[in-house]
Amino acid sequence: DHRVVERWMDKLLQKVDRDNRTFKQLHPVIVEFKELIDNDPALRMGFTQMFDQVPTKPPYNNDPTLKPQIRDYDTMLKAFDYIITHSLEYEDNDLVGFPINAILDWPMGTVAGLHTFTVEKLNLQFKKLFDVWSKYLSSEDSRYVLTTDDNGWFGPGASQAIPNFVETFNCDPTAPYHGFKSWDDFFTRTFRDGARPVYFPEPEYDNIINSACESEVYRIAYGVKALDKFWLKGEPYSLHDMLHNDKYTSQFV
Repeated sequence: DHRVVERWMDKLLQKVDRDNRTFKQLHPVIVEFKELIDNDPALRMGFTQMFDQVPTKPPYNNDPTLKPQIRDYDTMLKAFDYIITHSLEYEDNDLVGFPINAILDWPMGTVAGLHTFTVEKLNLQFKKLFDVWSKYLSSEDSRYVLTTDDNGWFGPGASQAIPNFVETFNCDPTAPYHGFKSWDDFFTRTFRDGARPVYFPEPEYDNIINSACESEVYRIAYGVKALDKFWLKGEPYSLHDMLHNDKYTSQFV
């Protein structure tokens, strides 16, 4: 829902607008990211064009406060800086675990965006960015959202979305942060014994694949070619590209 993206983006941009630091004062991985784009003509053109190619008509032109959405990569990078240095507050929407997706949602879908995001060194830089964010979310500093506040993960909204939390997951409600060591520790929490029984665990049923978490089989295809084109979540993929021409690609053909 684009309205969810707009509301979320508005809150993020308000926080970014209050940050008066220069780029050199941002996280080193963001400084490196900006230097990569600034010093590579193709990437600089790609990022400039992808924001230019986002339509200027509703719902793309303004956020709910009638301010422009992110329209340049400098603002994008400042938004990235905020995200990777903060934990994830509880929100009742699908963006709670994928805030960077909200920023890239429209520019990435443009002609320039689709081309630019195939550049390997850009994806390697994103890997560095995600590694920094992962390190933060695995630190004790990330636990400040594990509270009973309205935006906390034990608050009223989250408790309604994840009912019977204490009875279902291994935790200690009497300990600070329910005993979790980090936000990532909370996110990858384990079930109490018996809370999620596995059907057919016996060795003789090892040919049965249990769906992981709340996942299920999306599609089964036969006769797929290495450079074939098939659709997954509305996007064209091929085994060759998905597996980055890995030596094991041929095993799936």
